Amino acid sequence: MHTPNNHSAPVHPEAPVWPSERLPPNIAALNAPVAPAVTPSTFRKALARAGSLYLTGPVTELNPHLLRHACATHYYETGTALWEVQKILGHDWTTTTVRYILSAQGDPERASLEAAGRAVHRLAVDTGRLR
Repeated sequence: MHTPNNHSAPVHPEAPVWPSERLPPNIAALNAPVAPAVTPSTFRKALARAGSLYLTGPVTELNPHLLRHACATHYYETGTALWEVQKILGHDWTTTTVRYILSAQGDPERASLEAAGRAVHRLAVDTGRLR
């Protein structure tokens, strides 16, 4: 496939992934065209290239679905309740979300209890201010 020389073309491997739709006033005043977001296939290719260049551990390939797994794991490990991660990912079943959590520390039951403990603490701290 021919890749245009224009770095802002959506199929160019070095195109911006998420160009801003809200430009700062000084940039908007230039009346310059805003690059469209990259195409899904270009995004996949860029991730694959980044993976081959920078990943040296047990994971050597990078793809969008792996990013979903990483996002779920990071949310969970930083204290987001399992049901909240489930909602963020749009899963119907908690068992699907549990399969996404690739953490060595991943114990959904323990994390759920810890999240409930944090909620109880927040409510105790906020007593009298909740209405």
